[in-house]
Amino acid sequence: MPVIAQLLPYLPYGLSPFFVGAGLVLGLVFSVPLVSGVVWCVQLTLGRGMRQGLAAGTGIALAQGFWAGLAAVAIFLLAQFSDKADWVFRFGAAGILTAMGFAVVQSRKITTLTYDGPLEHSWPIFKTSFAVAATMPMRLLGYMALMISCSLHLRPHALLNAFLVAGGVVVGSWAWWFYFVLLAYFFGKRVPEDITLRSMNRLRLLSLAVFTGLFLICTTPLLFPGM
Repeated sequence: MPVIAQLLPYLPYGLSPFFVGAGLVLGLVFSVPLVSGVVWCVQLTLGRGMRQGLAAGTGIALAQGFWAGLAAVAIFLLAQFSDKADWVFRFGAAGILTAMGFAVVQSRKITTLTYDGPLEHSWPIFKTSFAVAATMPMRLLGYMALMISCSLHLRPHALLNAFLVAGGVVVGSWAWWFYFVLLAYFFGKRVPEDITLRSMNRLRLLSLAVFTGLFLICTTPLLFPGM
């Protein structure tokens, strides 16, 4: 059967606002381990101002939506095999989550919040942030792992819901960066840098907790099929 004929049932109907909410949560959760993004936004806010910090956060958020949209398309197209191969999906997702957790644990500690880069306007910063975040294909696998952990592949869907997921991810991710930009703008210069650095380095522990929780959620149906 032609590929187009196979895709037709997924295209025109079945849009659900559930996927916007799911994307928002995914965007927030996936942003937690992206500590380098937090550092980038905080450095720009402290060194150049809120507008530059928001430009960086917006670029990262849009790139996150791009990868999440591709991941949702892949998950929805593979969902037709989920009844027979759910354990394969979950096993693969658990492996990806484990690898991402190790990467976070082994990442370097943040040692400075000083930005010594060139004096740039918001638009170049936005383009740079988007380009860097959009050239990290591992995020495609990361979002697929998150979606499988949350059993998104088992829900009734239409392919167009991938756009809703992507939109929700952009909003959730942007809210995360906006939060840190606000903290940096209002409190960054009032709090001693060593205290701020300690707080930001604790994000690695939070990231590890997030990955551990997702790993347990993902593997529970494998360990306890009746649940």
